[in-house]
Amino acid sequence: MEERLNEVARIGNIDLLYDLIRQDPCMLDRVDESPFVETPLHVAAMAGNVRFAIEMMRLKPSFSRKLNPDGFAPIHTALQSGHGDLVIRMINVDRELVRVQGKECNTPLHFVADQEGNVELMVELLLACPESILDVNVRKETALHIAVKNNKIDTVKVMLEWLKLLDSVFVMGWTDEESNTILHIAASRNYIQMVKMLIPKTDLYARNSRGLQALDTMDAQARTMLQKDRKLKIARWWVQTKSYDNETVFCDTNNNSSLVKSLKKGFPWYKRWIFSNHRIISLADKNGILVVAVLIATNAYQAVITLPTIFDNQFIAASSHYYLFIFQLFNAATFIAAMSLIQVLLPRGVSYSVQLIMPIIVCYFVGIYLPNLEGQILLFTLALFVFQLLWHGRLDTNGNRRDRHSLLKHSASFSKELERKGYRYQ
Repeated sequence: MEERLNEVARIGNIDLLYDLIRQDPCMLDRVDESPFVETPLHVAAMAGNVRFAIEMMRLKPSFSRKLNPDGFAPIHTALQSGHGDLVIRMINVDRELVRVQGKECNTPLHFVADQEGNVELMVELLLACPESILDVNVRKETALHIAVKNNKIDTVKVMLEWLKLLDSVFVMGWTDEESNTILHIAASRNYIQMVKMLIPKTDLYARNSRGLQALDTMDAQARTMLQKDRKLKIARWWVQTKSYDNETVFCDTNNNSSLVKSLKKGFPWYKRWIFSNHRIISLADKNGILVVAVLIATNAYQAVITLPTIFDNQFIAASSHYYLFIFQLFNAATFIAAMSLIQVLLPRGVSYSVQLIMPIIVCYFVGIYLPNLEGQILLFTLALFVFQLLWHGRLDTNGNRRDRHSLLKHSASFSKELERKGYRYQ
């Protein structure tokens, strides 16, 4: 009976399937009893019979995750057979299939990253399940590691842009079981173009388990070619000047030396303040704190725009501006503290600072010093707002970051998955 069932799956005839079910209603249950078996769904996936496969998924959902004796689920079999249309239909039925782990814990995303010309399919998988980019195999490799290892430049570009879209670029710094970053992998294989693309985006000075930096693993000839590249020199200068937040907040599980040093020396007060505000709090508590901070900032701002009646011209002349200065000093301290708290509680990213925080702060200090304003300050304020407008436009064209939340709205929580792995996504 099982041979007949597999033959029907190979043909893809749904009517014959129900004929077999009428003859033996428990037929599919017996197949499901085996922990590792070639199910009819495997056979249909290998043959590319889309309708039969979807019908089988509906009748027996457990078949979708059942591994065959070779360690592959039906979605892996469909990928190996080159049936991308079937893969898309399967993840439309059950998006969690993107995260099914087969042999060596490889997910469908790992398979696609290893194949040539499957960029469109990779985008479909990422759209269905954004968290799948965080999955690692037995060698602690993400799909990004696999794509770099196979020198799939277009695939790597898509995945890097996806991480930027989700404000999760720190994933680029994750390492494999030998503490190799994606830059180590590209450099050790002398992938010149890949190295040029990755240097501005990753930590150039990270060391692997052998204590080697990425460029130390390259051949002498390839390293000489890179050193002569003018664009690369600019990129290396940029890497030296920027800080890497994932040194402490997003620690690599293979190398916690930076965290150990910080704990031994002690964190400065401002870092402790930032970390304390990033502690795990409920969404309701965070919203409450934001509301209080906004009310305080609003009152401080209003107090500057409309001074209390006690500060009339006669009082200011009699007190030589002393009391007014004290009032403005404490008012400014309160306003900056409230705005700093708002900045900490907002999602990470410079766009929030430029678009929301800085203009309000500029307007606040313009309100304080309005009687003494000169043309240069007005020009500076105007230039700042022009810069904000251009920056906002650049983000819309390059990253489409406004669409990030609508993307995640229709998928499982990316932030919860990061927190489950020990990372914070804010």
